[in-house]
Amino acid sequence: MIADIFDNMYLYHNILLIDDETDDLTVLVHTFKGLSPSLTFTTADSALYGLAKLRSLPDLDLILVDLNMPGMDGFQFLEALRFEPHYKNTPCIMWTSSVDDIHRKRAMELGAAGFYIKPTDTIRLKKMLHDILLTDFSKPA
Repeated sequence: MIADIFDNMYLYHNILLIDDETDDLTVLVHTFKGLSPSLTFTTADSALYGLAKLRSLPDLDLILVDLNMPGMDGFQFLEALRFEPHYKNTPCIMWTSSVDDIHRKRAMELGAAGFYIKPTDTIRLKKMLHDILLTDFSKPA
């Protein structure tokens, strides 16, 4: 019953998660599913793989991408995303362990809809993901 209420108020339902740490991907999916079992996910363990998967996701609502990954990092993903006509306006959230304000500024300059520090505990993670699902990233902060 409670999940049904949240399903109706969440703004995003089809989410692409990109992180080279499979444990982080697993925790993200599990935590999101705890908020709402009806959310759907596509995961990618690299930014390049995430870009390749975009073409098969016609109804994507939100992208959550890690900053620090080998090969293509989150910044490069944001740059490439803007050349994908169908997804150039899809909110893309940078999620990272970096607390460097220079990283935050650069991500926002490249078009990130938000910049979130990876929480170290599940309670904060759940709150952060809940807040992300409720935030209308199409409106200026």
